[in-house]
Amino acid sequence: MKKFIMVATLAFTLVLTGTVLVKTASAAQFVYQGGLLKVGSHGTQVMDLQECLARLGNNPESNIDGSFGPITRGAVMAFQAENGVVVDGIIGPVTGPLYTNACAAGSTAYPAGCTSTEGYSTTTGESCSDGAVTGDLPAGCTAVDTPMYSPENGQRCVLGENGSSTGFEGTEGSVKSYSLGAADETEALEGQRDVEVYAADVELDNDGDLGLQRLDVWFSNSDSGSDLKPWKYFKSVSLLVDGDEVATLSADSSSDWSDYSNGNINAGGTSKEYRMRFNGIDKVFKSDKTTTISIAVTMQNTIDSANDSARWYINMDNDSGFRWVDGTGFVFSEGAAVADDLEDSFTVGGEETATIDLSVSTNNPDPAVILVGTSSDTNDKTAAIYNVEETQDIDVTIDTINVGVTVTDPSGGADLTGKGAGTIIKKAYLVVNGDVIGSETVPNSETFTNNTGDDVTETITFDNLNWDLSGDTNKDVKVVFDFDDTNDGARYDEGTTVQVDNFAITELEDANGNDEGDISDISTNPGAGNVDTLRTEGIDASNFTVSYDNTENTSGSIVSQIFTIGWDVEATGDDAYIPMTVSRAASTTDGIAFQIEDTSNTAKTVGEIATNTAFSSDADVSTNTDTNTSYFLVKKGSSNHFTLEVTATAGTATGYVRAQLLEMNFADTADTSDVNFDFEPLQDYQTLAKNIQA
Repeated sequence: MKKFIMVATLAFTLVLTGTVLVKTASAAQFVYQGGLLKVGSHGTQVMDLQECLARLGNNPESNIDGSFGPITRGAVMAFQAENGVVVDGIIGPVTGPLYTNACAAGSTAYPAGCTSTEGYSTTTGESCSDGAVTGDLPAGCTAVDTPMYSPENGQRCVLGENGSSTGFEGTEGSVKSYSLGAADETEALEGQRDVEVYAADVELDNDGDLGLQRLDVWFSNSDSGSDLKPWKYFKSVSLLVDGDEVATLSADSSSDWSDYSNGNINAGGTSKEYRMRFNGIDKVFKSDKTTTISIAVTMQNTIDSANDSARWYINMDNDSGFRWVDGTGFVFSEGAAVADDLEDSFTVGGEETATIDLSVSTNNPDPAVILVGTSSDTNDKTAAIYNVEETQDIDVTIDTINVGVTVTDPSGGADLTGKGAGTIIKKAYLVVNGDVIGSETVPNSETFTNNTGDDVTETITFDNLNWDLSGDTNKDVKVVFDFDDTNDGARYDEGTTVQVDNFAITELEDANGNDEGDISDISTNPGAGNVDTLRTEGIDASNFTVSYDNTENTSGSIVSQIFTIGWDVEATGDDAYIPMTVSRAASTTDGIAFQIEDTSNTAKTVGEIATNTAFSSDADVSTNTDTNTSYFLVKKGSSNHFTLEVTATAGTATGYVRAQLLEMNFADTADTSDVNFDFEPLQDYQTLAKNIQA
């Protein structure tokens, strides 16, 4: 690190550092005296106001003529906007005192040979806008070093933060070390705002505080295949100190940057460097403390695809990038001791887009028998539930969702030839958290072609949804149907099935303005829902239970395993007659069907695992005397408990096996069983696997 040698007098110090401190006396003389200053006002007070406006950066110095005109009004309006008061371009009881305080508080340090920020130095030839620093003077000071010390508090008349609050008057100060810090991000994406891409830690010695006046930051792009001009990427560049923004500079024009050949960025491949100079920082760094300086960028809304993935390097001028002032008024410039100690990089990416994941929800209903009316509609039946998740923390608005549904017509019965899904399903809804976000009448664009067991697949388009999904959240979307009545079987048949087989988001827009054409990460074909059967009568099963018992041999191995399975059956729509017979495979006539399978879901034959069964219920028993067949009778609207006891022993196979219910058969009369109830999903109606040995 390099620091200029301190000399005995401040005057000589200012010559060495190339800076003189000047305060325009009249700028401090503006005092609001009541009344209104507005367009048409004239006089000394207007001139004082204009000088103050010029010093604050709201008014060109060429407009100091004592006449309140449109330019002055515009400058006043800018000041009012910055200070959060009514913007009317008039100096009155509200704005007047604000100007009195603002004009009395500040001073400006200009480069040597300059008395303002306009033009060029008469001694160095540099622009007078480079290095001008604005700050506050302690109370009692009328200008920098005028007097040398305040007659009110004895503080040195130098620039600081709010005069006496600087806390480092009269003391020297120095930097102990500069080191690279850890920025928040390593990538800045198109359209992002205030992305922290660079950080450096500055540790001061314990000899005194320092005020940071100026900072030079260098940018360079190493990607030869992309545009090297920073204004093609950045709208603005901000300086932060310990996370607080202290300055923001426009960066979207070539005039916002100074460009030089290589020398400050040390990474290979860079051929052009651009400087962003922060003047007038006036931020105090505390003695014996480490302070973090950060650079944040706001990106252009549109970045050419050729510039995507470009790598930008940032470094502080290692020679004189930091301009400091200590408590004695001594000003010095220095940088890191090693050229690349403070160098870091980040990449530029295309605008981040939302990502939508679709899946069948874990709350999706099991296959069910939906009881429909013979003469009245059946409404609000949930056919499927899909989960919609945004994974990139970007809000989205979803406008259109397409839902596919397949309806299967059993052979015979009502003839649906030439008709479609809308004959059975009257209306469809999308429901989120109990709120209907969309409703549509089900169309008949696809029609049945025969009456011998045909099906149709219909697409239901839910548009104009305007459904907002917050970023990084997921929501369940229910697909709900209203069913038309069967008209006593004339409209559609018992056993007609309905399945939601597709769910697709086709129109949406995320918070960054990307639509379905830009967002490639929308999952498709999340899977089909379960098959529901429409009946005017039926049964339902619930309260599945299992208990276990076994017989062991002398060595402790299970040679006989008893699975006792229980469940409740409820009849709706009509009485249910369930045969008292058992089948060890799918059956259309037996009351209960089950299987024995291994842990690989492979069914075992009777020869591999032998079984004995006992089927019982607390339901009444009814017998058809013509066929001498007995049934368990479950009355309409009532529920009865059923038990199946399966005793399994090893045949040609041994190992872990389990019992699994498959289906029940029933009818509405004590005749033949013509309707079956499937236990779905099967894993909900199976026992644990037990290790059976010979």
